[in-house]
Amino acid sequence: MKYSIVFRVFFLGFIAFVCLSFVVLTLKRNSEEKNTGFPNEKERAIEKIDNTKKLLPYLTSPDLETRKAGIIQLGRVGKPHDIDLLMKILHEEPLNDAPHIETVGRTIQEEIVLAITTIDGAKAKKQLMKIVKEYIETGAKFKDHLGRNIFGVITAKVIYEGLESLRNFPDKEVDSFVCDIEASNKIDDWSIKEAAWSTHLAIQMKRQGIQNIEDQTRFLVSQLNGSGVGPDAWARPGIKTPQAIRNGAVQSTLANLGKDALPNLQDFSQTLTDKRKVRAIKEVIESIKLREGIKN
Repeated sequence: MKYSIVFRVFFLGFIAFVCLSFVVLTLKRNSEEKNTGFPNEKERAIEKIDNTKKLLPYLTSPDLETRKAGIIQLGRVGKPHDIDLLMKILHEEPLNDAPHIETVGRTIQEEIVLAITTIDGAKAKKQLMKIVKEYIETGAKFKDHLGRNIFGVITAKVIYEGLESLRNFPDKEVDSFVCDIEASNKIDDWSIKEAAWSTHLAIQMKRQGIQNIEDQTRFLVSQLNGSGVGPDAWARPGIKTPQAIRNGAVQSTLANLGKDALPNLQDFSQTLTDKRKVRAIKEVIESIKLREGIKN
């Protein structure tokens, strides 16, 4: 009898282990499928479509994820004239915006911006500039607790994505466009201005042929100014000074270089004499270490 009980306990434990293992493997597989961007059979089928005409039914599907998958694939296989179709979809897609909302993954508007960028070409550049301009001009519909005009979450995400995508077109026209955004007195949201100046910095580096980490770090550190750091960064509550906005853009661009930039940044933190610039660089170093999981 004792043997029977032990055997039963062992057998039940084994069954529980098998079930748990199956659940874990299933969850892992589902997670891996979601990470592909095409988590179900219908969306995998969309990935195989190689022309716009066959994609049309998916672009008008009532299912959001199906529409997203169609737009992503149109970016891959589309031609410059398909940008007009993407712009039409963008203007017809409901903008269910709010000052504070939870969004999972990319919005369909962001996917449209990325698809336009993927198609590439002069037409893409013009439309990306048009999207950013339109969303800035019509998007600041909310007030925050300080009374500032702020963009809704989805609107802001589209603007950020558009500004990021414009880095692929490093010419004088785009550079002038993003610099005008940074200098605008009509925009209260300093994060939008920082994003615009970050694009300006990226364009400058591309135009000057600055490619390796060491040269990029040196260039970006040279763009720091001491007057936009610490308490000097704020003109009034919630409003950064122009110097602080540009410093913020430099810092975020430096941080995006990652851990490979740390040796050069640490050298600059020890050799620069401007204490405020040193403070800005140390903030970047800490940001990179935190992001990379590097302990001091």
